[in-house]
Amino acid sequence: MEALNINDEYDNGEIAAENSLQLIAFSLGEQTYSVEITTVREIRAWNGATPLPNTREFVRGVINLRGTIVPIFDLRARFGGGQTSPTKTHVVVVMSVGEKWVGILVDAVSDILTINKKDVHPVP
Repeated sequence: MEALNINDEYDNGEIAAENSLQLIAFSLGEQTYSVEITTVREIRAWNGATPLPNTREFVRGVINLRGTIVPIFDLRARFGGGQTSPTKTHVVVVMSVGEKWVGILVDAVSDILTINKKDVHPVP
């Protein structure tokens, strides 16, 4: 997890483009997480996934996204919170990781954030 410092730059809504970072925020239960917007390819409604045998609990399966096979990971299960029981309100955030695409099953996408790069710090 990374921490943000909120300072005067945010009060006037101006952050220079070269110093800014845009994130998509999403929720898992009471927690909010985010990823860089440039990695997100698509946000899709949960429509199920084809299960894969002999995989870990957090691997929900795969989907065929316009000819590309995309593995779907359940972040709640990956973070030790047990497997998600998806409803029609859950979404899959499809994102690129290197040259590959992956999908993460989340409760909801909540916001697009613009922050100053200098306000992102490594986890202590």
